[in-house]
Amino acid sequence: MKYAPVETRNRSHGSENYPREHGSDGCAWGRPGALVLRAFGKISSYQSGAKNLFAPTARKRGPFYLILFALVVCLVGCSSTENHLKHSQRPLRILPVGDSITAGYTDNPSWRVPFEFGYRGPLFQMLRSNGIPVQFVGNCAEPWNGLWKVPTNQPTPDLRALGQDHHEGHGAKATAFVAAHIGEWIETNQPDVVLLMIGINDIAAGSTTVPPSALTNLRAIVETIAQMRPATHVIVAQTIPYTRPTPAILELNRFIRETLVPDFAARGVKISTVDQFANFVSDPNSSAGDRSLYANGYNHPNAEGYRRMAETWFNEIQNIIK
Repeated sequence: MKYAPVETRNRSHGSENYPREHGSDGCAWGRPGALVLRAFGKISSYQSGAKNLFAPTARKRGPFYLILFALVVCLVGCSSTENHLKHSQRPLRILPVGDSITAGYTDNPSWRVPFEFGYRGPLFQMLRSNGIPVQFVGNCAEPWNGLWKVPTNQPTPDLRALGQDHHEGHGAKATAFVAAHIGEWIETNQPDVVLLMIGINDIAAGSTTVPPSALTNLRAIVETIAQMRPATHVIVAQTIPYTRPTPAILELNRFIRETLVPDFAARGVKISTVDQFANFVSDPNSSAGDRSLYANGYNHPNAEGYRRMAETWFNEIQNIIK
């Protein structure tokens, strides 16, 4: 995934500008790109003058350089994008998208359970401790706008002080709201990665079926991201359960895992899924979450629940930047 701009620096010989990245050999493609240019230069030298590809000597060497050229072009196409993402100095722009769980609510409005930015706090620490530069993006003001009162504790670390308290997690909102606004969020924030978990508010606790509109909206959300910013990788989470048995959550997650993500991946869209549901159930055949992992006994995780979510997001982020 390529997300950093190419610098242009003046080289000492002459006035020609050469695009360059960190670790490159005066080439926008880095070291593989330099090999391409050298191989192509060899081919060109045999194509010009008396010593061309059709001369006796050139016929012996020409195929070698053509093969070298093809191999290096393949290496560039297959690896330079991900390597650039991994080694770039520009922070990875991550847009968390969802509902109150993305915002990080606990047992609001009482806030007896401390607010620690939900999964975003521990995820930031995991990324930073592993040397992955990151910038969370988004413009939602929750929970500090007081819709369900303001947290009373002092979070540690405080993402606000670090310039990292950015997200699009909107309490009580469902897939229709995200589908209506995802275009402006993508345009404004230009993310490299979207962490998408939405759909639980489309489904009432205890429901056995998913409203068809929720599935249509999920498709629309991913389609908008893919059309507006093809370079963005979308990680779609299979949503966490209610503490009350809700078979519709299993149906929603099956759609995400077996239909939504495979359909878009087959088109070449940068998309993958993570299983956040599994973090909250002790019995994989159950549709009810373990109450010990919830702050409000219903749908908002506690610190351990959010930590598990963060670890799951982190592992997938690592996978896509390898």
